[in-house]
Amino acid sequence: MRTQKLEDCYCHLNNSLEIVKLLEEKVAKFDYGFQKKCIEDRNYEKLEMYVMELLLKK
Repeated sequence: MRTQKLEDCYCHLNNSLEIVKLLEEKVAKFDYGFQKKCIEDRNYEKLEMYVMELLLKK
C-alpha cells in the first residue's frame, strides 16, 4: 500500500481512466490507410515516426 492521505488513495484510478481516454483519442485519429501504404512500401521508419508523433503530440 502507498503511504498517502486517505482522500488521495484512489487518485491512481482517476489517473488511469484519464490515460485510457487520452489513448482512445489517439486511436480515433490513427490513419489505417497511411499504415497500409507504409507497410506496402516497406517503409517502417516512416510508420514508426507517424506512430510516435501521434502518441507524443497533443
